[in-house]
Amino acid sequence: MHLQLLVADLFLDAEALEGPAAASLPRLPGLEGLLRLAAVHANPAGWRAALAQALGLAQVGAMPPAHLAAAALHMPRDANPWLATPVHCTAALDHLRLHPAGLLTLEAAESAALAAEFGQLFGDSGMQLLPLFGGFVLQGLPAWQVSAPEPARFLGANLSRAPATGPDAAVLRRLSGECEMWLHEHPLNLRRRQRGQLAVNGLWIWGGGQGSLPMPSDHTGTATRVWANDAVSAGLCALAGAEAWPVPEGFAAWQQEQALLSGVAPSVVVLPSVPRGAGDQPLQRLEQDWFAPALQALQSGQLQSLQLSLAGRSWRLSRWHRWRFWPAMRPWWQQVAL
Repeated sequence: MHLQLLVADLFLDAEALEGPAAASLPRLPGLEGLLRLAAVHANPAGWRAALAQALGLAQVGAMPPAHLAAAALHMPRDANPWLATPVHCTAALDHLRLHPAGLLTLEAAESAALAAEFGQLFGDSGMQLLPLFGGFVLQGLPAWQVSAPEPARFLGANLSRAPATGPDAAVLRRLSGECEMWLHEHPLNLRRRQRGQLAVNGLWIWGGGQGSLPMPSDHTGTATRVWANDAVSAGLCALAGAEAWPVPEGFAAWQQEQALLSGVAPSVVVLPSVPRGAGDQPLQRLEQDWFAPALQALQSGQLQSLQLSLAGRSWRLSRWHRWRFWPAMRPWWQQVAL
């Protein structure tokens, strides 16, 4: 079996790699074992480009993420889509910060309710929210020339470091401010707080830009199998004529599903993003469910090859790498540092 494992949206900055911040990160022996065995390659375009290449769509991998996600909704080629990610921000003394676990995934009923209400409030402007995988694609924004950063890069950070830029940036900032006022004390958030969930107090609009949307490829499909639960992966699969399967609970579950599907087609699993500063649990869950069993499968020969992508780098290894000289074990954050 051949597996490509893409860890979405795991970013580490210099502050997370030194001193007390690094000391608070959990050691992950399975991940550290994989990293020290593998050959490392730069992957500056990120996990989305890696998935596009795996699906035979290298030519679209550098397109804006919203353009790729739009393919899952069959939007017209001249549409101007943007991603609108539900977020939770906290107020400091003189600035706002994106909560360390502030990238929110809404339930289907929540997404549908907010999209319908947005249409009532902003419909005269021609804008609408289209629910997709717990977030939204925004259609009809009257702005093209603006650059907005990816929210996952600013988890826990001062939002004054993340301004939108470009001639149309004011349009995006104005809409973001109107969404904050709309969502402030929204009844949906009362129910979320009662369930112990973070409130949705903003929509982070990003991932769009100038250019036409990509069109489905001419070939009828791809042999690569994809397991993913996010909008961009769904769009790339639609472009490639592939099906996106729900992400299994762990490596063992993936092995079972792969065996039931039979064949030796390469597989790509896109793992959910890891909230920075949200405690050890998300990272340790990835370690227990994916990294440690993948290392064991490589060492036993059950897995023939693995390509791991995270934090802007890719590591490639096969079962033969277990015979290599093993360097000393280092903390995983030192091995992924760019």
